Amino acid sequence: MGIFDSASFLNSALGGSNATRRDPLPAGETTGQITKIDLVSGEKDGRAWYKLNSTIELNDSSYLASANRERATITYGIMLDMNEGGGVAMGPNKNVQLGKLREACGVNQRGKTLNDMVGQFIRVVISHRPDKDDPSVIYDDVKAVAKL
Repeated sequence: MGIFDSASFLNSALGGSNATRRDPLPAGETTGQITKIDLVSGEKDGRAWYKLNSTIELNDSSYLASANRERATITYGIMLDMNEGGGVAMGPNKNVQLGKLREACGVNQRGKTLNDMVGQFIRVVISHRPDKDDPSVIYDDVKAVAKL
């Protein structure tokens, strides 16, 4: 392979049209590995919010074949309850989804960090959600997680 010429690449005619929609992943149970954890925050109606996004790379070869893909990732987003000090709230009815994800990863114990979930393999249940403005557009959602 020679030296890449970005100008030639950008000026080359493309051989067809690109897809404008992605086929949804099949609904059902599969396995994956958490490859990235990211915290997103913002403000709405004068209140701060925090969301933990976990990127899960699906690794079940038969599932990927049924999805007609070589690789697939899905993001599991969890809205977080925070305590007065700016940390993750603990206790009854607080961050239950986060507790289930940490449990699935084997790190739901005192002293473990959220980053300790990176690299862990889990079972994932994928479901579908239609777009509120265009029901023909289907989004993949993580419905549940569990230990392998």
